[in-house]
Amino acid sequence: MSAPAATPARVVLRGARLDLHDGLLLGEGGEARVYRHPTDAALALKVFWQPAKSAAKAERAAAMRLSSLRADKLRAFPRDLPALVAALVVAPQAQLLDGSGEPCGYTMRRVDGAQAVATLCTPRRALDNGSITTAIKAIAAALPELHARAVVVGDLNDGNVLLDAAGAPHLIDADSFQLGALPCPVAHERFLDPRLYGRAFADAPCFDAGSDGYALRVQLFTLLTLVHPYGGTHPSLPTLLRRAEAGHSVLRGDVTLPKCARPFAALPDDLLHDLEACFEKGARSPLVPALLDVRWRRCGCGLEHARTTCPACRVRVPAPAIRTSKGVVAETIWAGAGTVLAARDHDGQLAYLVDDGGRVLREDSTMVWRGARPAGLRFLLAGDATWVARALDEGGAELVKIRGGVELERAHAATAFGAPVAAAGRGGLFVAHGDVLTHHERGTRVGRVLLGRTLLFSSDDGGLGAYRVGQALFAFRFDARGVRDVTLPAGLVAGTLVDLAVSFGADGKLLLGVAVDDNGARRHALALVDKDGHTLAHASGAPDAAPMFGTIRGFALAHGRVLAPTRQGVMVLDVDGGRLVEGASFPDTREWVDETTELLPGPGGSLVVVQPQALVKIRLAGS
Repeated sequence: MSAPAATPARVVLRGARLDLHDGLLLGEGGEARVYRHPTDAALALKVFWQPAKSAAKAERAAAMRLSSLRADKLRAFPRDLPALVAALVVAPQAQLLDGSGEPCGYTMRRVDGAQAVATLCTPRRALDNGSITTAIKAIAAALPELHARAVVVGDLNDGNVLLDAAGAPHLIDADSFQLGALPCPVAHERFLDPRLYGRAFADAPCFDAGSDGYALRVQLFTLLTLVHPYGGTHPSLPTLLRRAEAGHSVLRGDVTLPKCARPFAALPDDLLHDLEACFEKGARSPLVPALLDVRWRRCGCGLEHARTTCPACRVRVPAPAIRTSKGVVAETIWAGAGTVLAARDHDGQLAYLVDDGGRVLREDSTMVWRGARPAGLRFLLAGDATWVARALDEGGAELVKIRGGVELERAHAATAFGAPVAAAGRGGLFVAHGDVLTHHERGTRVGRVLLGRTLLFSSDDGGLGAYRVGQALFAFRFDARGVRDVTLPAGLVAGTLVDLAVSFGADGKLLLGVAVDDNGARRHALALVDKDGHTLAHASGAPDAAPMFGTIRGFALAHGRVLAPTRQGVMVLDVDGGRLVEGASFPDTREWVDETTELLPGPGGSLVVVQPQALVKIRLAGS
């Protein structure tokens, strides 16, 4: 694969021309691209997409209205923000002009190495509850200062809140804030106050302090419990939006929770009462920062709680090692106090990592890490060895190979989006140095990557690389022999790219999962790709539109089938005329499987279910 051609953009800042290209990209979404300033390391430049010359007249007119609104907001944005707020809000600074002298973006301070809160709602995260409540408290303390200046965040979603390496929060997309009479034109449905359902946001201001408080509580609750306040499943209220509209939250006992959900009783009573008032009774008072002064304790079982005794241990009943239920034979491989961080099938051998109270252990109980896990830490399973990858303050990442608790060697790699650009398996370690992808053990060049924009996903012999340019997602397969381009369907990432995941099969096939936010709604897309890089079938839909779209990760390409973890248990995905469609399901597996678990191939036609605190091998009776 050759490196993709640069896409230049020419802007004018205070009369000086700046030429931007893909090598300066920091990120991009459905509305804009963000670049490094070519010479000023403290600045970033946000450049909005311009409609094509061939675009319809109505589309160009709408773009002009939005551009005018943004220009008005840039002039109106308050400049006298207190230090507390200025450190939080990544505010617009100077206006950028295009070649015609029209506003096309603005400068802002640059935030490096930060992660969107959207990527942290997983049991495997490094972030602890204390870091979460500290970050949300900082936002809660700043919101009244903004509201006092007639500034309402409006679109306070988990993609617009970043946490830097020190855990400090940053609010981005400030150009969408509601400023007095200037409306916030967008909103994400997962964080939108149900009072505002059906409103035309661009027509007039409609957000207020209450809607900001609601969105902030949704983020807090989701981070602490790993479930949206209107998530889970309910027999008569089938979607998240319908439950939010009805004020029927997961705090009621008739909602089936995902298996990753943490006990609500782990939260302190005062905070629980506040959240219940918001989600069940429609209260919209400001979130009081003092409610987030919580003393968290970590139990030996791994749960963080704010109680005198652990609520999980009081109710936990150990499951027998082997049992049969409704035609499913289940065998517990591992169950314990820790959290499963990673698991892979290596030619029928299960390799896994567990965080056991601050000690990260392999399946043979040898240690690969001790102590707190920094946000940029990654573990790569490579047969009986583990590569521990850690982002460095000075840039790039260091990787350490550990086998049997012993450090064997070190390597270095570039980083993208705060994570090391590296992949490992039995085929060796692959790392990016600058824009060159290298096989570490052989010291050979494999191909080129887009600098700072490429993500790598590990298979046993190589993996998949992916990068986004404009509104298109590009991918390539790689191994020690080189790289091969992958042909993906158009429109896979229309909108803001939230997450990517890849599930590999022993037959060379893979399933690429993509999560996108498009016009305020989350969409999941799946693409089945063969060993030669051709897309065999694909499909997309809202996460609650059908069980197959409940997740983008954890699929097993095993035993000649694509098997999906869904809220209905294990489900087969079939190929029908280039479309991925739902096939047979096995509802008797729901005791072990839902959309938050991961499936791996097991021996003899079995499956291994990866749960947050257990690894279970399941086999359907008769198989």
